[in-house]
Amino acid sequence: MLRALAEARAGPFYSLWIHLGYAVHRQSPKIEFRIHQVFPSDGAYLVLYVSAIRQDQMDVHWSLTLAVSGESIKISAHVEVETDSGHDEVFERCAVVHSATDAVQAIERFAAAVCAERHWFDPSA
Repeated sequence: MLRALAEARAGPFYSLWIHLGYAVHRQSPKIEFRIHQVFPSDGAYLVLYVSAIRQDQMDVHWSLTLAVSGESIKISAHVEVETDSGHDEVFERCAVVHSATDAVQAIERFAAAVCAERHWFDPSA
């Protein structure tokens, strides 16, 4: 699963980050990978994301999250766009799996799908 996340970062997410780097004129887009512990449980989750600020000053986030808790693995992909009232989730894919093989397949599918949602960066979208 970690290899699949590394490949998602080196593949679709890196490609998105490069694409946004050419489109952004003021602030460079961010690409990050974070690991969080879920307190007080033994669970943890990993987040891979790219974010950039559009010309209209709204922030757009593309993310892939892998959460492990007990026997289950939840993989989700989201695009969120900042609005005056907070953040709107404009794209979501989610799956709960119980094997590493299924998790890898979901990571690959969801990374490709969420990173293809580049039109949210265009304020006229």
